[in-house]
Amino acid sequence: MKCSGCQGSGMKVSIRQLGPGMIQQMQHACNECRGTGESISDKDRCPQCKGEKVVPQKEHPRFKRKGDDLFVEHTLSLTEALCGFQFVITHLDGRQLLIKSLPGEVVKPDSFKAVNDEGMPMYRKPFLKGKLYIHFTECEETTLHDVNIEEEMRRKQQAQNEAYDEDDEMPGGAQRVQCAQQ
Repeated sequence: MKCSGCQGSGMKVSIRQLGPGMIQQMQHACNECRGTGESISDKDRCPQCKGEKVVPQKEHPRFKRKGDDLFVEHTLSLTEALCGFQFVITHLDGRQLLIKSLPGEVVKPDSFKAVNDEGMPMYRKPFLKGKLYIHFTECEETTLHDVNIEEEMRRKQQAQNEAYDEDDEMPGGAQRVQCAQQ
């Protein structure tokens, strides 16, 4: 209902005399409605917000809110970070958002990417929304080293040959088993 102190304008005008024939007119926010132009009678006040029209915010297990923006963390594998990724985020309102990387884009650990207009609605501007920031946390890391592929293959072949030679050196040799269906 309209504030009785400011008649719904949210502002009060006060006039002060400075001297003979001189006055000062000042405009300030109404103290009764705090500049909103509305007041809520004591009997109609919500016990949870106490008439402030703001309910305390609950923590969400996945999303964190900072003003109009939302933050979410996502971990990528090394392959996804280097070769590209595609995953779905279920938004707070239940919508499914498909998040994809650009072809050839490399995502570094501890980097942020943003999706415009997928944050929370702005105060008094419900059709404008903040951003959804995705924090790419630690990617699985590994260390690469140079190799001589010919030498590696030769070493593996030699190790494999030694394993076969060990079977031949066993006393009595390996036992032969005949197939039961023959």
